[in-house]
Amino acid sequence: MSAASTVRYFGRSYELTVYQSLDGSGDGVALSSDTWEPAALRVTFEIHQSLIPANWWFADISVYNMNDPSIMDALQNAHWVTLKAGYQADSQPNHVIWDGAVMQVLYGRENVVDNKVTFHCLATDPIQPIDVNFTILSTQAEAVRKMVATVKGYKLLSPLPTAVEAKEYPMSKTFFGTVSKYFGQVSNDGGSYWYKAPGGAAIGSLDSGTDTPDYVYSTPLPVDWKGPAPESSTSYTILGTPMQNDCGVTFRVLLDPRIIVKFPTLLVRIDNTIIQQYAYQIGAEQPPYALEVSYCVAEVHHYGDTRGDIWETEIHGFTRKYTQLKEMFKTG
Repeated sequence: MSAASTVRYFGRSYELTVYQSLDGSGDGVALSSDTWEPAALRVTFEIHQSLIPANWWFADISVYNMNDPSIMDALQNAHWVTLKAGYQADSQPNHVIWDGAVMQVLYGRENVVDNKVTFHCLATDPIQPIDVNFTILSTQAEAVRKMVATVKGYKLLSPLPTAVEAKEYPMSKTFFGTVSKYFGQVSNDGGSYWYKAPGGAAIGSLDSGTDTPDYVYSTPLPVDWKGPAPESSTSYTILGTPMQNDCGVTFRVLLDPRIIVKFPTLLVRIDNTIIQQYAYQIGAEQPPYALEVSYCVAEVHHYGDTRGDIWETEIHGFTRKYTQLKEMFKTG
């Protein structure tokens, strides 16, 4: 077995850990690679994190041609999976892009001879109830905390907005139904947004609240580049051409586990890159081509194939102007 690659963005690294416990506790079975292994096990994944249009996160992770009976038994009885993915030379110790419950274990066959096991994951534990039934006379924030406390393993993933903390109920209020329904009501009432991720939920502002980007991306420099030295804070990993969407831009980069959906939202900047205009749609209103250089991260897709070409992250970013206008109308 050879050593790991020391070339940045060259040489993939992954670790898939499968647990038979309902909450990911205890010892799991780990399938991993951070060295040059031409015959390594094939693992593919699609990870989806979103604020808009969907509040729910999901993951589909597939393992091909596992022939170890003990490991296959663990895969067939999986209830929780943790997936780390990145690059071998990256110094970041934590590359977790999914850590959550398995909704279904699916079995299939491809190309006649390839068997595969797919973990279909949703950002909720199907075993645990998600209904609430209580009456409270307090603030909206206390009601949210009580809802979260009723679901085992649930927690708030970010501080609550000021509007939620400050709002008091004038009389006792009864909550009866699903947590998701009330999270939607609370976020709408305060001009906020919410999402459900593995292990909890969050309510917050769509806007990042800052002009300083968390991460900066640019297209790769030519091999014979003779201009200024590359910025150490810039990732020269943009793939293809960024595309204008209804409210900002969609672009792809080499797999970057740092990019996640959260509150406050991440702000990413695109440098030295042309953004292709939205294609004209007959009978539809054309969005204005008034793009910015920094965008709030509202949706993220991580795609990977350990023995294929795909190892990338797709980012859907909203312009600051759009997020501020969206929240103004939502509040009003």
